[in-house]
Amino acid sequence: MNKNLKKLLEQLEQIKLHLITAKRLLDEAENWSLLDAISSGPVSIFADFMEYSRFNKVKLEIMKAKSIYKLIKDDLKRTFYEIPDLNLTGLWFTLDVLFDSLPIDIIRHFKLKAFKNRIEESIYFLDKIIYALKEK
Repeated sequence: MNKNLKKLLEQLEQIKLHLITAKRLLDEAENWSLLDAISSGPVSIFADFMEYSRFNKVKLEIMKAKSIYKLIKDDLKRTFYEIPDLNLTGLWFTLDVLFDSLPIDIIRHFKLKAFKNRIEESIYFLDKIIYALKEK
C-alpha cells in the first residue's frame, strides 16, 4: 500500500470515527427526547437542555468530519453519501421550551430518528469506500 493511499485511509477512518461519535450522541439525545416527551415542567426543560447540548456536540462532530472530507475530496475518485447537516436547533429549541407539548416533542423526535438514519447511511457508504480502497 503506497503512502498516499495509507494517508487517505487514515483520514477516511477519522471521518468515520466522527460520524460514529455523532451517532452515539444522537442515541443519547434520543433518550433525552423520550424523557422530554413523557415529562413536564422542570424535568422536561432539563431534558430539553440535555438533548440540545447533545445536538450541539453532534454538529461539532459533523463539522470535523466535513472539514476532513473537504481536504480529501479531490483524492477520491467518487464521493460517498453526503454528510448530512443537523438542523434541529434554534427554532426547534425555542418552540420546544416555550410550547412544551407532546406534538412538538414527537415531531422533533422523528426528525432526530431520520437524521440518525442518514448518519448511519453515511457510515455504511464510507465503509464501502474504505473496503474498496483496502482491496487495491
